[in-house]
Amino acid sequence: MNFKTGNLFDPDLPDPPDVRIFSANGVLNKKGELVMGAGAALAAKRFDPQSPALLGRMLRDGGFQYSTEHESYAYGLLILRRRGLGAFQTKYHYRGKAHPELISLGAKKLSEFMLANPNLRVAMNYPGIGLGGLSADLVKELLDEYLHGLPLEVWSLPRKTPHDPRGTVYRIRTKRGRS
Repeated sequence: MNFKTGNLFDPDLPDPPDVRIFSANGVLNKKGELVMGAGAALAAKRFDPQSPALLGRMLRDGGFQYSTEHESYAYGLLILRRRGLGAFQTKYHYRGKAHPELISLGAKKLSEFMLANPNLRVAMNYPGIGLGGLSADLVKELLDEYLHGLPLEVWSLPRKTPHDPRGTVYRIRTKRGRS
């Protein structure tokens, strides 16, 4: 894995990867779209506004199990290859925290995808450390289990200060300046 700093979802990113992957949850809204309302998921939605509907359709039609306990689907990874975008599941429900078992599932599926598509340049935001609430060390350990040695780029936004304990968060400014 190669670690980089910057906004992976910047539409003007010089030398963009073939596939940009964002942290996601397993909840569909009333329209059947994947909920992408905060963090890297919102950045990805702004990058490709059709992605919530397309990913929702993949999730509904893909035979994934729905958990009534978590009120969501568990899928690990969904890739919209033609659009160059993918959803890496870190949470069951968007209101909750990231789950290590989902990150492991996503890492395993991402490893399989990368091994089957060795000519694609794949990048993802650092999953589960911002709004997911997990430590970067734990997430790196989970990713290393399946992705060690693969040319995956893991992107983080620059922190406001070097001592910011919360980790990287894709924050969206509102008219009032709150995030």
